[in-house]
Amino acid sequence: MKTWRSFFISSVAISIFSAISTTVPFSPVISQATVIGSQSKPISHPAPDLHLKNSPQNLAQSGLYLAEGNFKFAGRAPIYYSNGQGHYCWYQTPQDYQRLTGGVTPRTQSGKLGDYNAIYDGICTGGSSIPAPHPDPEWTATESSVRFPIKLNSGQKTVGSHWYMETNITVSNNGRIDGVTKTKSCQRQGFTGGVWIALIDKESAQDANILHITPVQHYGINGKDPFGGCKDRTDPWSDTFPADISDRIRGIVIYQHHTPKVRVTKEDVYEAIRLGVEIYKASQTGQ
Repeated sequence: MKTWRSFFISSVAISIFSAISTTVPFSPVISQATVIGSQSKPISHPAPDLHLKNSPQNLAQSGLYLAEGNFKFAGRAPIYYSNGQGHYCWYQTPQDYQRLTGGVTPRTQSGKLGDYNAIYDGICTGGSSIPAPHPDPEWTATESSVRFPIKLNSGQKTVGSHWYMETNITVSNNGRIDGVTKTKSCQRQGFTGGVWIALIDKESAQDANILHITPVQHYGINGKDPFGGCKDRTDPWSDTFPADISDRIRGIVIYQHHTPKVRVTKEDVYEAIRLGVEIYKASQTGQ
């Protein structure tokens, strides 16, 4: 009788456990690393190629993400690590890969890097990644990817009563921005105008990260002559940014205004975006 009772209790316990397992599935999010470089444990059962945008770990994101783990592409030499949340890094040497992963065979990823919504962070270290040029930039390109140099024209913008500014910029993947700004007054009073550029990692305002902000360029112009035409001036200028962020540029803000600030902060950029400043899509401007 004791034996039957024990069997009955064990059966009930197993049934309850099974019900719990069925109604509350295990979520892989709990076990996923969130920091690039935390790939020291070998992965014996690689996850599927993609995390879709409606998966739990990417519910608030968009596009296709590389699954967590070590991976490479068929016919390409570099080996990478993805944290499963839209960022990946590169093992600079076979020795680094052996040291950090124990030499586990990386999965073979389908497609190419340009097919995924992924940000390259640099060299894998086991901790924070070290910024570095991409080891295989050709494999990141798609039809909608950025082609350098990026060339943009703001068009003539009204910044006051009969005051105008217009800026042309060229952004190169060697980390250089070249600009030409025209400042014009068509009224009797002159003004001082300013222009700054912000590079961001999204083509839209939602969840955009600011990669670089140029210093403010200031230009003063006199008012027009009483019986003459408009007064204008044209000024070339340039700035530099870290070249290793080039492959992350997706949007560009050109902000022109009168009575400019001496220095622009990220908060100023976010405020300009909030107020509806135009964001130029870098993927549509390659020349």
